[in-house]
Amino acid sequence: MSVGADIEMVRPALGDDGVYGVEGTGVPGKWGWRVGLSGGYENQPVLVLTEGEITSRPVTDRIGGWAGFSLGFGRRVAVQAVVPLAWQTGNDDTLSANGAGLGDPRIGARWGLLDTSLVNATLRADLYVPIGKQDAWMGESSARASFGASGSLEGGFGAILLDVGLLARPLETPRPGLDWGPTAEFGAGVRVDVHPKVSVGASWIGRAVLAGLEEQDGELASEVLASARWKAADTVGLTAGGGFGTQAGVGVPTFRGFVGAVFSEPPKKPKVEKPVAEVKPPPTREKLLEEEIPGLDVPPPPPPPMVKVEGDEITFREEIGFTVGSADLLPESRVVLAAVADLLASDGRIAHVAIEGHTSKEGDLAFNWDLSDRRARAVWEALVVEGVSPQRMSWRGLGEVMPRAGTGSNDVVAEDRRVVLRIARRLAKDEALPVNAATTPLPWNGEAVALDVVSIPAAPVAPKTEFVDPSFFDNDEEEE
Repeated sequence: MSVGADIEMVRPALGDDGVYGVEGTGVPGKWGWRVGLSGGYENQPVLVLTEGEITSRPVTDRIGGWAGFSLGFGRRVAVQAVVPLAWQTGNDDTLSANGAGLGDPRIGARWGLLDTSLVNATLRADLYVPIGKQDAWMGESSARASFGASGSLEGGFGAILLDVGLLARPLETPRPGLDWGPTAEFGAGVRVDVHPKVSVGASWIGRAVLAGLEEQDGELASEVLASARWKAADTVGLTAGGGFGTQAGVGVPTFRGFVGAVFSEPPKKPKVEKPVAEVKPPPTREKLLEEEIPGLDVPPPPPPPMVKVEGDEITFREEIGFTVGSADLLPESRVVLAAVADLLASDGRIAHVAIEGHTSKEGDLAFNWDLSDRRARAVWEALVVEGVSPQRMSWRGLGEVMPRAGTGSNDVVAEDRRVVLRIARRLAKDEALPVNAATTPLPWNGEAVALDVVSIPAAPVAPKTEFVDPSFFDNDEEEE
């Protein structure tokens, strides 16, 4: 019996945001894992054509299944392995073997090329290992390599999905009149999220064997699929659906039905800090007065300063905020920056301040760096408008590479989105204040703004120590 041909139109994947037949763009995070199981039925999946006429359907029924495992090795890199387990029956033993153990396993890798709230993209590469039955329509004698890309356009309704690929294989003729070689694969789908735990999808998938397209029929094949997905738990997703052939070609069943399940790593539980024993401070004078004199109106303590110097950093009572995804300062943050300008005017010993912008690990690395740089510059511009000399400041964006938590984990924390003002240089004790002009032109429009008058605060005066004559105590002792 001559060599078979891999005719599987649907190759399930372990993505978590696609639809059946069109691979999703999501990959597990670092050391995240997924396990998948699937089963399906195909009615008359093999169609043989000779000179444009249907001659036979050698396989009447196929019950297929697969088991897969995926493991993340980085923030956007994952590897996976899939083992197919198929059993088929037919009425033409001269064209295809029957029985179990059909299909070739595959191993591959996924790379999350782009990951934003609107557009996602993933590259993939797979290798099919020829260890299945080669005399069946699901087996081949040589290894095959598959390369492709998946993309999605996300929205409030769900997502629009696109998947293209190329299956590289040697040129062979498994049946008379049928050339089987490199194959282009493509698919398009839409996913609608009808509930936080339920989504429905529809897809169209196709395949074109690139050898002999002009001379013979059978190399073009396509199907329409519909599926529904239910997130039964945080770690379990269930899928079911069916489809039918739209282009009569090799490997297109008249009808298929399928079910599947994906089990993923449980979500990480937040660390629970051990309770610390509360140590009550001694009562204050106001507290004692309140206890001794009921109804006494004790004024509340003054609020902490809006900005202050702590070590080599200028800290704020409230973080500097921006409009989501932009470098537009919130109105309340301009009040904070006005207080920063007053502090720099009152303490001329602060010679230079480095403004650093930071973001969390959400979104694309390049986008985060650009956003952090624009936000740091926006703070610089606001301080210049408030009267701080441009020579006393510089800015830079650090993106997501310096999370505040410092753990290096993939957990996104809101505290990582921040602006830091570091004191890069202070005047020496004997160093005089630099002489600055009274005004400066704004670098972006040339408009002149007045600069603050900078001063150096006076050194605090230590309290005088009262002198006590030690002989005073000696005289007292003598009198006693």
